[in-house]
Amino acid sequence: MMKTYGWASPDNALFVMLDMFSSAAFIILPILIGFTAAREFGGNPYLGATLGGILTHPALTNAWGVAEGFSTMNFFGLEIAMIGYQGTVFPVLLACGL
Repeated sequence: MMKTYGWASPDNALFVMLDMFSSAAFIILPILIGFTAAREFGGNPYLGATLGGILTHPALTNAWGVAEGFSTMNFFGLEIAMIGYQGTVFPVLLACGL
């Protein structure tokens, strides 16, 4: 609302801080889901959180950047696409449930 109605400039420090506070939980949501899912499925919750962090690492291309191209890595002879799962929780749920 602050941005839409022009109550504060997007460069304003208060606006930047409130934006960070409001989006922090959503940015790390896969980590929180990984922790909880691993605990509920009987696994190690810290490994689940680590898996959520790996899947959303900034070095991986997010879904919006895939159209521009993505890189691959050769992992023991397999070409692995370096595509992350930012913005989704299903991969971490599946990985923790298996």
